[in-house]
Amino acid sequence: MNPALPPRLARRLQGEVVRYLIVGGAAFVVDAAVLLTLTRGLGVHYLIAGAIASGIGLLVAYVGNIRWVFSSRSWGDTRLEFAAFVAIALAGLGWTELGLWLLVGGLGVALFPAKVATAAAVVAWNFTLRRWLLFTPRDAA
Repeated sequence: MNPALPPRLARRLQGEVVRYLIVGGAAFVVDAAVLLTLTRGLGVHYLIAGAIASGIGLLVAYVGNIRWVFSSRSWGDTRLEFAAFVAIALAGLGWTELGLWLLVGGLGVALFPAKVATAAAVVAWNFTLRRWLLFTPRDAA
């Protein structure tokens, strides 16, 4: 972490990153399982299946984030918080869909490796925005 951060904050951020990656990994497994089930098992187009799978993964991520990853919440209204969480996820979904379209549709990369590559890029986006907008402790704001 950043050496300029106070040690307590650096430890908190490090713990959040580790927990975020665990929750994100679980959400990704759910997302990928739904994606593969829809595309291979049911014949749904990969872009439509990707959107559905991302929505289900989003629910797993939200519950994990509010219950385990972040110790503070910035918003008092959970409806607004969830709406902002979804908005961040939709932007991430846009990046994911663009990545899948470019990698699968444009470059001919297989679906699963393309999904892994896009997910890795979107993780940093989602963590940064969620931490900053939704879960920054009030005393650090």
